[in-house]
Amino acid sequence: MFTNITITDSKTGIVTQGTRSQYSNIGVSNATDEAVRLSGTGLSIENLTVSGFAESGSGTPAIDCSGTDCRLTGVSIAQSSNNASRVAAHISGERNVLSNISCHGSQPWQIVVNANAVGTVLDSVRGVTLSSLRDDGRRTLLNRQGTNGGDPRVSGEWNGHGEYANAMGATVWDTKPNPWTPYCADGAGNWIPMSK
Repeated sequence: MFTNITITDSKTGIVTQGTRSQYSNIGVSNATDEAVRLSGTGLSIENLTVSGFAESGSGTPAIDCSGTDCRLTGVSIAQSSNNASRVAAHISGERNVLSNISCHGSQPWQIVVNANAVGTVLDSVRGVTLSSLRDDGRRTLLNRQGTNGGDPRVSGEWNGHGEYANAMGATVWDTKPNPWTPYCADGAGNWIPMSK
């Protein structure tokens, strides 16, 4: 367990490949690359403040998570320059949860979910919208909203995963029609079209 740490003017603030390591009350400022790089299992970070990272604007994320079952909650991200990277997080692992994320500033922010990512949950995220989410993963939820390339009753990545969607209180949008059609799942995992 690591707590009450401030890291300033480093290449990367935290690099962890451990199992079930816990971090709390961490401040990272002026990292030239990522503020945090997580590649372990069951890692948790609570109350992370990032101010300034990847100032070259290279698209390097503040948080790079390739780990599994990692949890980050209470994250505040801000940049000191309008030309710096605006990628809040890059997710490529499985079953990772980022909650209570605040991205500050007037520039648009982005979260990138890689094709290898499965079951990513981005909850209570401020500063990133569904349209600015670059999602190539499977069953990603942003603020309890997900997308599906078709009617989830018959096809797509959410087909057969209604119980999980119901447990998460998720709305899943069929992106094939225009406008998109929203669905929710009942307690038995059945998909139900919602009124628009």
